[in-house]
Amino acid sequence: MKLGSKAETVPIAKLIETEKPGLVIIVMGDTLADYRNKAGMSTPWVNSEIDQVTQEINRTKVRCVWVGPSWGQEGHSGGKTYARVQQISNLLSQRVSPCTYIDSLKMSQKGEWSTLDGIHYRDQYYKIWADKIVDELDKIK
Repeated sequence: MKLGSKAETVPIAKLIETEKPGLVIIVMGDTLADYRNKAGMSTPWVNSEIDQVTQEINRTKVRCVWVGPSWGQEGHSGGKTYARVQQISNLLSQRVSPCTYIDSLKMSQKGEWSTLDGIHYRDQYYKIWADKIVDELDKIK
């Protein structure tokens, strides 16, 4: 593994082949939502990003779960809005097959979990979110 300025991203199919997991868990959504782009989310680009990941995983035949973004908070430096997080969550829920989608929006109320920037939680809320994700994983075993 290369770190620092020599770090490289390992393609997911190669990572799966090397590590041989029984389950791949993807936690992604906020980055795809591009909150700071006031013109809106680029749905074609988002679809392409999702498809690249899910197609690679599908080729490996490993089970996968995609955890969508949670509410966070509006009005911070991250630019997150509840409308955009709902938009990306809806898109992910319809597009991530063959992965099972876990909808983090069902885990809390809007603004309930305190953040640093609207997106990234304070430690205690990451713990709550993680516990709720584990609860959902237990349901889909």
